[in-house]
Amino acid sequence: MKNLGINIIRNHEVFKNEYVTSYFCGSAFLNGERFDHSTTDFSAIAPVVNRLNGFFSWVIVFEDRAYVVVDRVRSIPIFYTFDSSEIFITDSPRSVIKEQRKISFGSRMESDFQLAGFVPGSDTLIDGLYQIPAG
Repeated sequence: MKNLGINIIRNHEVFKNEYVTSYFCGSAFLNGERFDHSTTDFSAIAPVVNRLNGFFSWVIVFEDRAYVVVDRVRSIPIFYTFDSSEIFITDSPRSVIKEQRKISFGSRMESDFQLAGFVPGSDTLIDGLYQIPAG
């Protein structure tokens, strides 16, 4: 099992109970009503997460797993990197560099970026650093 490192820089609200830690930034809506993201009841979160609208990012740590959700346009991006022993989740690519993770800047995605103006999917311009895709 891999260790889980979370480094949230932006103004994410943090909600905890003995089972769940939730980091939320932005505004989410469900059926036109503001969604109460302060819940730490994982069974209430899972069924609705795909139906949320708004501009948000959400990292939910439940037991030994992290669930990461971003809005449909990825307005508040979340990044991750991993090695054989750890998964590191952050909202700041700089924190990955600061932590001296094994990443490099000679990206194989550079040509995609030059052609499209963005990097598709979960890749980034930094090899070894990935992003949660929009949606």
